[in-house]
Amino acid sequence: MSKLRTADSTCILCGCGCRLRYFLDDEGNITRCKPIIIDRERGYEGCFKGFIAWKGVETNRIDRPYVRGEDGELKESTWKEVYEILNSVFRDYKEENIAYVASGEVTNENNYIIQKFARVISFTNNIDTCARLCHASTLDAMMKTLGISVMPNKIDDVLSADCILVFGSNPYTNYP
Repeated sequence: MSKLRTADSTCILCGCGCRLRYFLDDEGNITRCKPIIIDRERGYEGCFKGFIAWKGVETNRIDRPYVRGEDGELKESTWKEVYEILNSVFRDYKEENIAYVASGEVTNENNYIIQKFARVISFTNNIDTCARLCHASTLDAMMKTLGISVMPNKIDDVLSADCILVFGSNPYTNYP
């Protein structure tokens, strides 16, 4: 048995940004995961959900494009063919008639690719995310009470706070 390779990454399950080390076999499949402990003083090691999330990574996931043929069946294709199909479909629409809605459930990197595709391929700036709608009332309230719609403090200020009030969230289950 050969030595397992490792790959370090950031957990994508919540906003805490825990660092995880994945152990990979010879084929690059994840075999296990453990936390990279950054804060030894508090002993924070991430949560159980992050440690087992790798089990949801499908080793036989689709890694090449497929196109539905005339017979209705999916057939393996090339990226060039896919781009040509997309181009022929989008050609009939003006930029202002195309919109993309990204997800708050994927990584920043995935959302970056979505907006890049929208701007470069579809020539549209009509891009939104469900996260905006989810937090629209929060941002509105912050603007009305604080005059800004962003966090007015540094995240490090939380460590020295005497009291923290949390409304509309359950940190224990959402950010364990």
